[in-house]
Amino acid sequence: MKGRIASAHLLLTIPYNILKTGEPYHELGSNYLEEKQNNKELKMIEYLKKKGFQSLNLNNKLHNQLK
Repeated sequence: MKGRIASAHLLLTIPYNILKTGEPYHELGSNYLEEKQNNKELKMIEYLKKKGFQSLNLNNKLHNQLK
C-alpha cells in the first residue's frame, strides 16, 4: 500500500512541477546517484582540509603497491 501511494505521489508531483515551472521534464540519468555520492565525498574532503586535516589518495597508493 505504501509503495502505491509513493508511486502515485511521484506521478502527480512530476506534472505539477512541469506546469508550475514551465520547464520540460528531464531524467536525472542512470549515474545521478553515483555522481551525487562522489560530490558529497569531495565536499567532505575539502571541509576536512579546511579544518587542517590532510588527505591521502589511497587508490593511487594501493595501485602503486600492486605494480
